[in-house]
Amino acid sequence: MAAYNASRFIGSSLASLSAQTFSNYELIVVDDGSTDDTWQIITRHARGDARLKPLRNETNRGLVYTRNRCLQQCSASLVAVADADDIHYPGRLEEEVRFMERHPDVGVVGAAVHYIDEYDRRQGTSKDLLLTDNEIRFFLKLGPCIHNTTTMYRREALIGSGGYRQGFDVGAEDYDLWARLSRATRFANLPTPLVAYRRHSSSTTGRGDNHVARIFFVASESLTDYLERPISERDARELILLLWGGLDVDTDCQAAVALAMNLEGVARKAEEPHTVRRFNRRLAKALWGEARNRIYAQRRLSLALACRAIRRLPPLLVHPSFPGYAIRCLTPAFARGPIKAALMRLRRT
Repeated sequence: MAAYNASRFIGSSLASLSAQTFSNYELIVVDDGSTDDTWQIITRHARGDARLKPLRNETNRGLVYTRNRCLQQCSASLVAVADADDIHYPGRLEEEVRFMERHPDVGVVGAAVHYIDEYDRRQGTSKDLLLTDNEIRFFLKLGPCIHNTTTMYRREALIGSGGYRQGFDVGAEDYDLWARLSRATRFANLPTPLVAYRRHSSSTTGRGDNHVARIFFVASESLTDYLERPISERDARELILLLWGGLDVDTDCQAAVALAMNLEGVARKAEEPHTVRRFNRRLAKALWGEARNRIYAQRRLSLALACRAIRRLPPLLVHPSFPGYAIRCLTPAFARGPIKAALMRLRRT
């Protein structure tokens, strides 16, 4: 566990780890020069639980240095990550240890999570979690698909990967690690939620634009290796935004669509059929979303995207959004402005 100014939540996180049903472990906690009461809380818990080994950076050294210091202190063959603001369910370590013992070929395992807010209120459960090695390693090229706070690793795989890479203190250090590990070991996710993952504004993953930019950087490296041709950070960014939503309607999406088609073509030769089908569904939904967004601004492109989407995923013809799209397609140009304005008024009311 790496901790920095986590006094608000680290007490409950440490308590949840002390209550694990799997008890044969050592908990290494490195405080990264916190200026609040984090260190005092850690040492207080250490007095009540001999398994807790508290360490402290005299000054704030950053997330990568601190995570690597944690890793250097580990001696067990299995290493689990626990974020300082999350609550770890009693069976978390037991479930993951059991899985790793039964699957010696797997080097990284994660799990589903429940989302909670800063007041411990439940906000839902992770959905559509990728479970198999083939799916995880393929979709890792398009962004994180593992919950870092649920991960357990084989120490030899972590050490062999070089640990956490410098330059990722703004975030995405976990995603970068997974991208490198994906070339050397197998992955899995457990479908059962094992951690209550806390969403709040001061969390590491809430750091904003720099964190997201590092994700695009790692994705561009992974896509370059996979497609065996240079893929820029901009290309990776537009592809990811196309697939997961967020591509600006003023952005020309055709290059991203072409890259997606190229990726699919390579995947058909290299990946298992269920992985290709999953990507095809994701791409079809993305194309459909872009078609709907561009119906007024780029009508011809919109129709082309819609046709591609429907060919890939025919059930879109009976999707609730299809009648509205068809009506907008048939609306004469002179009437589009007033109809759009009327719809906007309806949405506001």
